[in-house]
Amino acid sequence: MRRVVALIALAGCGDDGQVFAEPNTIELTFPSVANRKLDLLLVIYNSPGGDEAGNLANGVRAVIDAVTAVDGRLPDVHIGVTTTDLGTTGSIDPSQPAAAIGQAGSGGCAGAGDDGRLETNGAINFFVDEDDGAGGRRRNYQGELVAGLASFISGTGQAGCAFEQPLHAVRRALSNPANSGFVRTDAHLAIVIGSAEDDCSLLDPVLLTSDTTQLGPLQSFRCTREGIVCDQPIDEAGTKTGCRSREDSSLVEPIALTDGLLRGFKRDPSLLSVATIIGATSPFVVEPRAPPGGGTSQLALGHSCGFTGTLGLEVANPAVRLDAFARSFGGRGLVTSICTTDLSPAFREVGRLLKHPLGVVCLDSTKLTDSNTERGIQPACELTEIDGDIETRLLDFEISPDEVACPETADHLRLIVRDASTTPGAYIRARCETPY
Repeated sequence: MRRVVALIALAGCGDDGQVFAEPNTIELTFPSVANRKLDLLLVIYNSPGGDEAGNLANGVRAVIDAVTAVDGRLPDVHIGVTTTDLGTTGSIDPSQPAAAIGQAGSGGCAGAGDDGRLETNGAINFFVDEDDGAGGRRRNYQGELVAGLASFISGTGQAGCAFEQPLHAVRRALSNPANSGFVRTDAHLAIVIGSAEDDCSLLDPVLLTSDTTQLGPLQSFRCTREGIVCDQPIDEAGTKTGCRSREDSSLVEPIALTDGLLRGFKRDPSLLSVATIIGATSPFVVEPRAPPGGGTSQLALGHSCGFTGTLGLEVANPAVRLDAFARSFGGRGLVTSICTTDLSPAFREVGRLLKHPLGVVCLDSTKLTDSNTERGIQPACELTEIDGDIETRLLDFEISPDEVACPETADHLRLIVRDASTTPGAYIRARCETPY
């Protein structure tokens, strides 16, 4: 067993020198006290064009396996599934959606769409599998949890609105009265968004107007033009760099709207995680493309990746907004790729993130710097416990293999903290050196 103490201790008592030789670090945050309650919200892309829902359904077992590996038991969970279809509803006035557009079932949008409702199947609104307080379990489903979840996700289909609103769907799922009881104040809230398109959450549904004189053809490039800004003009064909969310658009929501709501919803940052399974942010190319059914070429956003799936060639577009949204949560955010037939590795990474609040922190040695020449990986890590405005450096921790709790990484390295407090609300920030 390899025992690793903070590098600051190796430098001598009271030495406040720089811990890392290089500024590149991976940051993780997790509660000082393990929390077995987990509320997991899955937001699934369901517009026409591919079998992403099927791929996501096939990968969900990896998440359940990961959180079960902590101690051989499923944690106390609520799991809900909703879609990116918010119809023609904008957040500036949700009571006044725009007129329906397109054909229902073929990318058309109407009203509030799925309205952030957690998918229903008979008596099940969302999956509940929780401790009953008497040593047993309380469930609201029959059969295997994974099979039920996969059925829900696959059932979202490909008939949703082609103007996808995953960020708006997150907020609506947390506020829709139909989902009452899903979120618990003392549970860790995990948001997982799986989408082959970027976010187009409507601020003003005028974005969907049939008048093409100002906004151009009624195609998803409107979302790009109104929701993204790059170093080069977005209205010209070519490769773009420095692309980022346009936070001052009058038609597409700023990502800060959802970011801010979640941070207010869970003021303890260790009670919130955000993961995205999306298309790569680059290359970001605007190109002329003939519309479906033929006709004059129109500007469109090029695909950033493609792969051979169950329906043949499947593609994803650069998800600049969703990437930035997840990364804004630092060590509680995760970005993985949707561009593969087998999404199990991506879901295993999601599962690794969700094990943190359960008390298991697994490190991927392939992303860490080896700090000395001893056999095996000796990561260079610094740990700080944060309790309100008080920050305390932690020196007594261990990084050692645990194949049972950390099966998803090559070296199965687990970070165990020995001098953490038992104060509710306190959390630990771990920063480990990486060569990247």
